[in-house]
Amino acid sequence: MFQSDLVISSLFTRVGWRQPTLSGYDILTGNNLISKSGRYFDDFHTAVSIKNIKDTHEDADISNANFNAYLESLQKAAIVRILQGVFNKDIIIENLQLFSRREPKEVTLIENENKFCGFKINVANDSSYAVRLNSLSLLFDGDKTFNMYCFHSFKGKIWEKSVTVSAGVETVFNIDDLLLSISSSTYKAGDFFIGYFQEDLGDVRAIDYDVCEWACPSIFGYRGFKADQTGPLTYDVDSVVYNDLNYGINMELTSVRDFTQVIIRNPSMFDEAIGLQVTCNVIENIIYSIRSNSTERINKEQLGSLYTELNQDMPTDTVPYSAGFKNRLKREIQRLNKNFFNDDKVTMYQS
Repeated sequence: MFQSDLVISSLFTRVGWRQPTLSGYDILTGNNLISKSGRYFDDFHTAVSIKNIKDTHEDADISNANFNAYLESLQKAAIVRILQGVFNKDIIIENLQLFSRREPKEVTLIENENKFCGFKINVANDSSYAVRLNSLSLLFDGDKTFNMYCFHSFKGKIWEKSVTVSAGVETVFNIDDLLLSISSSTYKAGDFFIGYFQEDLGDVRAIDYDVCEWACPSIFGYRGFKADQTGPLTYDVDSVVYNDLNYGINMELTSVRDFTQVIIRNPSMFDEAIGLQVTCNVIENIIYSIRSNSTERINKEQLGSLYTELNQDMPTDTVPYSAGFKNRLKREIQRLNKNFFNDDKVTMYQS
C-alpha cells in the first residue's frame, strides 16, 4: 500500500512540458513548466505537443487557465493509474482482533470517571509498515450516540467517528479512513490513542469484555489506558494511566507493508512510466477527438500510424523494430511491480 496524497505530490512535476514557441500556444504556466527529472512529455512522441492537445480538446473555447488545469489533471491522473497498476496488491503481515472473548457469567460494568479512555496503539518505528483500523466493536449497557476519537501524541485529534450503540448488544462499525503510520507528512513518531470521553456517555456505561486471549501482534503494540479530561476534546497527557481494561472496545486491525517512503525517496523510478502513460492518454484523445480543424485533419490522416504506434504488441514485418506505447507501458509497470513485490520474506518487527 501507499499513502496517495504524499506519493502523488512527490511524483507530480517529475516530468514537465516545454513552453511552445508557436504564437498563440505559448500559454503554459506554473507546475506545467516544471521538470524535476529534466524529462519532458513532448519528447516521448511528436504527436504529444501542446498544439495537438489544445486543438483536439473537446472544449474549443477552453481558457488558458482551464487548459493549464487540464494538463495538471492529465498528469495526476496518469500518476494515479500507474500507482494502481504497480501496487495492485497489499503485503498483509497480520490481520487480527485485539482479543478473543468468551460469554461472561456475569456483566462487569466500568464506572464513568470523567476520563478519556480506550487503547493506546504504538506502531513499529519503521516507516515501511502501517496499521489499518478495519472495525470497532463496542459493548455498552444503554442506548447512546457518541463520538470515538483518535489522538496522536504530538498532533492532537486526527480522527473522529459518530457511533450509536444499543443496550447490551455488541455493535460493529466498519472503518475505512484511519491509517496508523509514522510516515505521515506531519509526524514521524509518536503513539495513537483511540477511545471516547466518558463524559459523553451520560448514565450509560461500558461493559467490560470478558477476554479469553489477548492478541500478540508483530507490527504494533497496544495497551488499555485512561486519562483525565481537561476540557472539550482535551485530556492531560501526563495523567495517562495504563491498565488491562478494554473499556467496552475491541478492534480489528491489519498490518501491511507501506511503500510510501520508498516511493518518495526514489521518484526517478517512475519517470518513464509517467511519460509513457501521459503519451498513451494524449494519443488516445487525439485518435478519438470529435473536433474539426486543421490539426485534427492532419492527425486523422496519420490515424492508422498513430493507432499502430499506440497499440502494437510486438514487432511486425511492417514495423519490425518497436512495440507500441501501451506495450512499453505494460512492461514498465511490470518492471516496477517486480522491484517492489519481490520474493524476499518480510522481516517481522518484534515489539
